[in-house]
Amino acid sequence: MEILRARKADAQDKHFGALGRWYQAAAKAAPNDPQLEMLIGDIYEIRGRLDKAEEQYRKVLARTDLDPMTRAHIGNNLAFILSTQRKNTKEAVELIDKAMVVYGPSSDLLDTRGVVYLAADQPDKALADFREAVLIPSAMKWVHLAFAQSALKDLEGARASLKKAHDLDLKRHDLYDGECSSYEKLARELGF
Repeated sequence: MEILRARKADAQDKHFGALGRWYQAAAKAAPNDPQLEMLIGDIYEIRGRLDKAEEQYRKVLARTDLDPMTRAHIGNNLAFILSTQRKNTKEAVELIDKAMVVYGPSSDLLDTRGVVYLAADQPDKALADFREAVLIPSAMKWVHLAFAQSALKDLEGARASLKKAHDLDLKRHDLYDGECSSYEKLARELGF
């Protein structure tokens, strides 16, 4: 799964077919396993089928037998999907806040919450979260920081953040579909 996530631009139907067969075998061995149901949502997410991923994550979150960490993990994923589509940002804030109660302010959760705040038109809160999130850097966290800096009219800061994202080998397939047009617009404005 992680290989497909990291190399989603190279993933083909045959790879997802193999993953589907593995999933079916695992589902037979452990029917009704919430982790396996969550993986279905992850597969939809990797394939860019965010509507189906949202539907699957909601289905799993409706279960009453989830442990707090699984619920927080799925809530984080759903919050991110909702925010990249600018859908129901109030719910996205609630989901990520609940996840942070369980996991604490990890770099990845701070990044998600920053994305949620950006979608909710709260770039000042997003900026604060992204500044902490990049302490454990990734190309996408630097892109997200650049989005917040740009929203707050700090174009020099945004340029420096995009440079750091490129230094970390940012690839277009790292971006979610909902982020591509924002990234391309910002990159053009900043001369990338």
